[in-house]
Amino acid sequence: MIKDKDLVYPNEIWKSILNSKYEISNYGRVRKFYKYNYRYLNTFRKGSIQIVKLTIDGKGKDYNVAKLVAEIFIKKLKDDECVYHKNGIISDNRLSNIEIITRSEAGKRTGWQSHRKGIVMLDKDGIISKVFKGTRDAADKLFISRQTVSDYCNGKVEKPMYKLYWADKLIEEEK
Repeated sequence: MIKDKDLVYPNEIWKSILNSKYEISNYGRVRKFYKYNYRYLNTFRKGSIQIVKLTIDGKGKDYNVAKLVAEIFIKKLKDDECVYHKNGIISDNRLSNIEIITRSEAGKRTGWQSHRKGIVMLDKDGIISKVFKGTRDAADKLFISRQTVSDYCNGKVEKPMYKLYWADKLIEEEK
């Protein structure tokens, strides 16, 4: 098995992280300098992002590897900006695969991947009385659980309190 320290990438550049003993490369690799040599740190997945655990000034913290690469090699991110992986592979944290874009632009590029489904509520006459963004929104406004909302929409409840339907299914039925 090839160890991370044995890998040699062409044109790999190392820069210090927050004036500490840690360094990050333009390939997204992280290492720490000890007395005589470097030790390469493993990244791990937390949700959908690659994380590395660093202890700086005596405080341990999880850092987003892609965000570190972007902030050290490109520029510091503003509040409305985020890191976007060009090839869609979130674990590929090479500088050439990362770009900084606004959160609204990220939504435009990745919004089609969203799993949220619209929900409509009908009154006793079968007319749409309320529209919800998704199960969370409906659950919050109707004071019931998300699972109950989902069960109502899927027709699993015999006598539901509310007439809830998936918006896309209701539109398909009307056609």
